[in-house]
Amino acid sequence: MKGQDETPAQSDAMERLLERAAQPESEAVADGPDAPAAEPSASAPSGDEKAREAFRQLTDLDEEENDEERRMTFRTIMGGDVLGSHWFRRQMGYVLLLVVLAVLYVSNRYACQREEIRREDLADSLVDRKFKYLTISSELTEFSMRSNVEDNVSDTTLRTSVESSYYLPN
Repeated sequence: MKGQDETPAQSDAMERLLERAAQPESEAVADGPDAPAAEPSASAPSGDEKAREAFRQLTDLDEEENDEERRMTFRTIMGGDVLGSHWFRRQMGYVLLLVVLAVLYVSNRYACQREEIRREDLADSLVDRKFKYLTISSELTEFSMRSNVEDNVSDTTLRTSVESSYYLPN
């Protein structure tokens, strides 16, 4: 007996089969409109034997599903029949884990690509700013040269000294 591995559908089917097996033959109800009525026979099994047979039929369902798994073809996969198979239902947790990991992997890849693009943009911006700094620095050096200062200050009363400079002794 599997016990914990039973699905709700299997446990419901088992209860129905056990109830049907426990009923006396006179109360037996046909499964459908096309099913023949139960006929009493001399070798009718007892209630325990019926219950055992019902349990065997229930547990044989797994063996039938295993036969279906062996007959898996491209058509059954593309048709979606594989999604209803016993194997797929049993492995649903694992499949969901794989799907979650795939989504995380793809989203992580996109996030890394965004960061790489941002890093490249910042590196380009840094190179541009370095060139601007060098340009401004060279312009400032050029403006602070003595000859340029004299040309820019020509309108004032300031003049270049004609006397030589000397240092005071300590």
